[in-house]
Amino acid sequence: MLADSEDFDTVAAAVLADKAEAVVYGGSSPHRAARCARALEQAGFRGTRMGPEPILEAAFIEEAGRAAEGWVICTSYVDPDEIPAAARFVTAYEKRFGVRTVERFAVEAYDALNFVAQGLRELGSAGVERGAMVRRLRTSTYRGLAKTIQFDTVTGEFHWLNGLFLYRVRNGSPHFLGRYDQLTKA
Repeated sequence: MLADSEDFDTVAAAVLADKAEAVVYGGSSPHRAARCARALEQAGFRGTRMGPEPILEAAFIEEAGRAAEGWVICTSYVDPDEIPAAARFVTAYEKRFGVRTVERFAVEAYDALNFVAQGLRELGSAGVERGAMVRRLRTSTYRGLAKTIQFDTVTGEFHWLNGLFLYRVRNGSPHFLGRYDQLTKA
């Protein structure tokens, strides 16, 4: 399907014709994802439907309506109300900012700042310059509220799997399911 096409009916027909068991919407537009969801629903597709973080917006759920039900969305942020380790953070955040809901990425930002603070503390007075800090962080592990922050010791790449989370749309709202790697183990 062309990126600028609005013809999700053709896609839905192809999904059914191929007897697909799952559809992964790979775009970033919640509006287009809603059109895809409606086309799949109208075609009678009952398999797994998934999408990436950018579509988990009110626009997707509102525009898709009942067709959004059951969609699984992969994100890089948690629902802090569903993470027991974050309970004190949630209380302090809500009190400090006078809100009833902790913003997306607030827990992850807290973890990232504490990861950097740990690296600075470990460097001590050994001259905190960018290179030393990067080397320290790439060899450090920080067990945060939302995820463990660490890098591969050989490649230096960030470990993503423990930082991906799944939500499922149920009754018109996204519901946090948990960490991807813990939910997908066979």
